[in-house]
Amino acid sequence: MTEAAGYTHLFENGGFDVTYDSSLTFIAGSNWGGGGSINWSASLQPQSYVRHEWSQDRKLPLFETTEFQDALDRVCDRMGVSTEHIEHSHGNQVLLEGARKLGYEAKAVPQNTGGHKHACGRCGMGCGAAEKQGPNVCWLPDAARAGAQFMEGYNVERVLFETRGGNKTAVGVKGAWTKDGVEREVVVKAQRVIVSAGSLKSPVLLMNSGLKNKHIGRNLYMHPANMVSAFFPEDIRPWEGAILTTVCTTFENLDGHGHGAKMEATCMIPTLSLSQLNWTSGPDWKLLAAKYRHMNTYASFARDRDTGRVLANPPRVEYTPSAFDRRHTLIGLLEMIKILLVGGAAEIHPHLPGAPPFIVDPSAERSPADPTFAAWLRKVEAVGNAPPGVACGSAHQMGSCRMSATEGTGVVDPEGRVWETRGLYVADASVFPSASGVNPMVTNLAISDVISRRVAAGLKKERGERL
Repeated sequence: MTEAAGYTHLFENGGFDVTYDSSLTFIAGSNWGGGGSINWSASLQPQSYVRHEWSQDRKLPLFETTEFQDALDRVCDRMGVSTEHIEHSHGNQVLLEGARKLGYEAKAVPQNTGGHKHACGRCGMGCGAAEKQGPNVCWLPDAARAGAQFMEGYNVERVLFETRGGNKTAVGVKGAWTKDGVEREVVVKAQRVIVSAGSLKSPVLLMNSGLKNKHIGRNLYMHPANMVSAFFPEDIRPWEGAILTTVCTTFENLDGHGHGAKMEATCMIPTLSLSQLNWTSGPDWKLLAAKYRHMNTYASFARDRDTGRVLANPPRVEYTPSAFDRRHTLIGLLEMIKILLVGGAAEIHPHLPGAPPFIVDPSAERSPADPTFAAWLRKVEAVGNAPPGVACGSAHQMGSCRMSATEGTGVVDPEGRVWETRGLYVADASVFPSASGVNPMVTNLAISDVISRRVAAGLKKERGERL
């Protein structure tokens, strides 16, 4: 889609949304297929230290089993995930080569492009070629072929319950269906109800359905990010080529407990990249926009330790990046700036209001140890990223209906079933026990795969017992 149409039809709130105190700006999918339909093709599996945390610290042994690894492999195989056909864009090549020059660890990011080269810079607005194997191309057609039915324009308002055998049992949903300007109340009855509305909407639906678990909506992780843009001497046409095919992982474990920052290239459509540049004046911004074809933008995002929450009445997101997590994003940003310096940038513009740009002296050594550069970098660090002066960004939401070993510590049990109920499940990124630390799509799909198979096994057993 075009940017104007894409933001209107594919994103929550028509594009960008903000947390209650405006300390974080975020984007979230709201479309046929959700976040996976606007994902930038990044298909990373959760790392071993995150799986170990979930298995051992959170007492959820699933995450260190062959069952979960099989689910990860199954969803990746279905989408044709690989690194074999990647052709790095200029921006991604700069990250790889700049990291190599500094001795940092950087690698290719697997892509869910069906095993094909996919040089699309607009997958954040859906995939016009239908090569990216997102939910609207891959999973939902699979569901249709298996007999699933879909209802367009249906807004689910609440889950319906009956008391059966002394248990609060989900029996369907009630909502409003709008077609041709006419709204009708529709009730759908079901033996099982699976909520997959995402980390922003799933907890709201549960709360509006009368569930009282205090953890519903809490423990929201958002991978807060800071960004930096760089301008290069050559004409690089940044809107062309694959979006996110590299990641620098050297600073991903800054506290020794799996919390730190990763650095990645970002989507280079104008509304996403140009809109984030520091504002000084109209003429200055126009001069930068005129150099857009020489520009790349990068993000440093944290695997956040600290959390926020989603509230239902009125619907809002309360999340303020903590000083702990902001320190990690800032460290990643400063290191990304060093990568850009040695990677050939002519100008470096941190997206931190009050931080001046760095104009590279062509006659100076391209080294982080250069006195002029080092002094400027200290100024950037001193400006910092504290709200309200700086708003972090986010494209990932997780954990607001987290999976837990006991009813007192989360929203769903290890089967994905909502505590205090029968027949009601959640299968989306809201069940993550904590932040994934990587782009969450593959983790989300694998957990949902496990939950769906367990739901199916339960139905099969129940029907067998009835026979």
